[in-house]
Amino acid sequence: MAKPEVKSLILWADDSSVWRPIEKELAATGIPYEVCEADPTQLLLDRPGSHVVVADFSLGPKKISSLREKSLDTPLVLLFGGSRSDLINNIFTTPGSNHALGRNELVLPHEIIPLRVLTAPGMDPWTLMCHGTDLLFTAQHWDGSMIGHSVDQARIVAGTLDTYSDFENYVATCVWELLTNAIYDARRGTDIELPRNVQTPIPTDQRFASQLVDLEIRHDAHKIAVRIQDHLGRLTPSMVIENWRRADARSSNQIKGDHGGAGVGLYMVLHEAAQLIFNIHHGTSTEVIFSIPIERSNRSFMTRVPSIHFFEPRN
Repeated sequence: MAKPEVKSLILWADDSSVWRPIEKELAATGIPYEVCEADPTQLLLDRPGSHVVVADFSLGPKKISSLREKSLDTPLVLLFGGSRSDLINNIFTTPGSNHALGRNELVLPHEIIPLRVLTAPGMDPWTLMCHGTDLLFTAQHWDGSMIGHSVDQARIVAGTLDTYSDFENYVATCVWELLTNAIYDARRGTDIELPRNVQTPIPTDQRFASQLVDLEIRHDAHKIAVRIQDHLGRLTPSMVIENWRRADARSSNQIKGDHGGAGVGLYMVLHEAAQLIFNIHHGTSTEVIFSIPIERSNRSFMTRVPSIHFFEPRN
């Protein structure tokens, strides 16, 4: 069987200078690309299925929607430089927009990984994210009894890296929120549902594959990367975005712990991670991957625009 054709990128913006940080990293990966200041619709129609478009969101919704309507099958990534609130309330309202790439002065190698996945069918985001990294911690969870231990370990291993003093707290918060989501919320309405206040270990002989939640934490010189995977595959992009919007609407008190169920957990992860990847195999598994750059300055990290990517590969 012939390998699927590698797609090329079209970088579309009125001002081609916005692509300089991205071009530098693309050159290192070998992803084919071309910069385009004119509407690329005709290029897409001439060679259907051969491109991925990265469009500057400042082009405006009219231009972007017009391209989307004329080339529905072309993957679209939106380059975005605004706030997280604008990200969830504007970017993902564009039909077919499952990918937002943060506009930053420095683009790190792992931030290009979703573009590699989009241009090379069959690529897996976590496999690419793991390449060249060292393992810091891994754990398996069947229930909520070991969440606290894993969060403590996440904080400890993150604290061994040479970066700013709050780094380990960002990592631990994200691990806590995503583990509790996977162990409790993802099972809601199923025969393996667990109430949030139940932390009793499930006996070994009563464990099922569908109860398993995997945690893996890795790092290299640029980042810490964490994957939390359930084996249900019930999450959808619309569920995530709705949670974010619901929490953002009450953002003046979203961090309070008594607002559970309002989308607060995922909203906190959105604010504390620099890159979020949702890799959803419906009915099979959900991987939530987050990364945080290893930087020396908390201020530098806090000013980065996050990247959000939703993948829904066919099983």
